[in-house]
Amino acid sequence: MTLWNKAQRVYHPRISCSSSRCVLSCILLLALAVRVYLLIGPLNPIESDEAVVGLIAQRILHGERPFFEAGFLQHGFLEAYLTAPLFAAFGMNRLTLRLVPLGFSLLFILAVYWLGQALYGRRAGLLSALYVAVPPSMLTIWGLKAGAGYIDVLTLGTLSLALTIHSMRHKANATRWAAIWVLILIGVWVHLIAGFYALVIGLAMAYWVIRRLQQRYGAVVIAVLTSALLAPTLILATVFGSQLTTALPGLAFVESATEFRLNLVSTIKTAMPIMAGVLQPSASESLFSQQLAGRQGIIQACVWICVTLCAVVLWANRRVLTRASGMLCVLVLITATAFCLFRLNFIVHEPRYLLPLYTAIPLAAYALVESWDKSSRVGGTAQARPWLTTGVTAAILILNLYSNVAIKPALNLPSLSGYTLADNQALVEWFDRRDIHHVYTDYWIGYWLAFESQGRVVPYIIGPNNTIGWNRHIPYAVAVEESTDPAYVFLADSPEEQAFAQHLGAHGITHRLDHVLIYTIYWELSAHVHFPVDNR
Repeated sequence: MTLWNKAQRVYHPRISCSSSRCVLSCILLLALAVRVYLLIGPLNPIESDEAVVGLIAQRILHGERPFFEAGFLQHGFLEAYLTAPLFAAFGMNRLTLRLVPLGFSLLFILAVYWLGQALYGRRAGLLSALYVAVPPSMLTIWGLKAGAGYIDVLTLGTLSLALTIHSMRHKANATRWAAIWVLILIGVWVHLIAGFYALVIGLAMAYWVIRRLQQRYGAVVIAVLTSALLAPTLILATVFGSQLTTALPGLAFVESATEFRLNLVSTIKTAMPIMAGVLQPSASESLFSQQLAGRQGIIQACVWICVTLCAVVLWANRRVLTRASGMLCVLVLITATAFCLFRLNFIVHEPRYLLPLYTAIPLAAYALVESWDKSSRVGGTAQARPWLTTGVTAAILILNLYSNVAIKPALNLPSLSGYTLADNQALVEWFDRRDIHHVYTDYWIGYWLAFESQGRVVPYIIGPNNTIGWNRHIPYAVAVEESTDPAYVFLADSPEEQAFAQHLGAHGITHRLDHVLIYTIYWELSAHVHFPVDNR
């Protein structure tokens, strides 16, 4: 008997349907309060990745119908299509931009509750829903980023898992199975990490089918079926393998056992504390490192606790494919292995490809705590001792709540300067006062500037070393190229600004210079500056 099943044998008072609905409603209200606080506070400034989604939604309102961004096959535009009618109703602004991920965050709580209820009952569902309602900052931040797509995939994947379990326990019709794969396909369109869920469900379905075929037809049919399933996969891998690697370089394998070992170590030492809420994720390695000062003991303790818990849960469920609850362990193994095996570890300071673990983490924690919350015998009757579950739940919620309250905006933004909302608004006002509509700047300034100005200012993206950068909307770039009065915006005293100033001096180009908080603006240049490399 596995840990999961032992947990179910511990006696607990039954929770009625009406009581669970009342508690779940309170959990959703708590989740909404936490997220609204963060959206109007630490997470208020948007970044350019989010701004791009808003700009795409605006283009959809004007009749465009993008499916995938050219040359960028990792994200579909589900959020942009859902945001477009919201822009039409409420206007183009930061709050409206975040309504879709906020909605998916609340739906994810419901999906986790449904999955927990399907596996272990209402009490498990409610405890798991409470965990993801007040989660570590890693899930909160990436659950509220517009356009990132991770919270969409988590919601769709968790719903698919719950539907799969219901379908395997009860005789399901073709419509339900079709609905499962429609959800998965939408998830894959949004982001490739939906493939983790697809693989888990595919393995579970294959196991379910093979067991029934074995009971009816024996081993010969199983061998034929396995060959039929493997043959197309091998052919596709042989014929299209190199093309897929070229198209999706982020999915390239590690090149050596040493690289895999380093990925594994960094995942344990860095990603685990982030996922647990001890550290806040950040795109900046230098800002992230500042968190570590004086906290090494807590971080090491967190690492050992996480490793121990994972080992206990996985060992107790080593025969994972024999029960529906084992699908969660398969999801953990697939997600963690892929993160170490593929070249995904470049984002180890914000391990977003590990986010599917939040589907399994609360349920695994519930099963583990419940198995330790052993019953005692009083007069031959099993009596539950709820203090352990209550204490652990309270401790985790306090840690998670602190993790969210302590979010630092600078760590959440992809800029060493840690720009604020005031910086953004001041820059927009500068352009509006001078009636300037075109700007050369870097990616992390350009697109939020276009969004905050509602398209009054459009960017041409400059890349590293003042080469041409990643212009995600070519009409903007063309408009700036054709402009006779563009401005050039840099972070003050950045290497890019210093190189640009040297270029102007070397070519005798006169200009006007303004400083707006953390930005330096060059304008009214006597000659157009051409950037050397076209990476569009």
